[in-house]
Amino acid sequence: MSISNYSELQTAVANWLHRDDLSARVPEFIAMGEAVLNRKLRTVDMEARATASMPTDSRYMGLPAGFLEMQSMYVQDPIQEMVYVEASVLRDYVDTETATGMPHLFTIKDEIELNCIPDQAYTLEMHYSKRYDIASDSTNWLLTNYPELYLHASLSAAALFVNDDARIGTIKALLSEGIEEVNTQEARKRGAQLAYMRVDAALTESGSFNIATGY
Repeated sequence: MSISNYSELQTAVANWLHRDDLSARVPEFIAMGEAVLNRKLRTVDMEARATASMPTDSRYMGLPAGFLEMQSMYVQDPIQEMVYVEASVLRDYVDTETATGMPHLFTIKDEIELNCIPDQAYTLEMHYSKRYDIASDSTNWLLTNYPELYLHASLSAAALFVNDDARIGTIKALLSEGIEEVNTQEARKRGAQLAYMRVDAALTESGSFNIATGY
């Protein structure tokens, strides 16, 4: 059978379990398996963008929906890149809890913390990695292109639940192999493994070259 959406994934996991008494647990196994995928995968499809207005009465603001990790943040007008620093470093740049201005530093805990209270509602653009949520979205790029990853991740969680030592090693190996393959392919998309040929500047400045004469 095809596995193209959340409903079909639940059916597939139940079929592979060969256990009628675990049907009610299938959504739980899928959620646990997806949590592993969200921790270990970083696909282009997970990259998201969100905008929000900075508060004018606090140094703290909420994270975007489905947040996993921040890639970059910019103030839109005037254009300014926000610089990430560790929480302990940010404290050194906070003069007082009531100081206002245009924030330029931030850190992340369970929310975004700015180095000062914004003196106006600047528009913030955030580029971040967003978690997969198959139960809410019904389908996504990963399920469409790699349904076996969702299946193996879910079955791995199920094997832990039923203490199926005989299968868990094989399932985890298949899952790890699949995750590595996807991450490698996604890295290629970003150009991480591309090699570029560079032309020596001296050759470009020397004019034409005759291969017969050597000049």
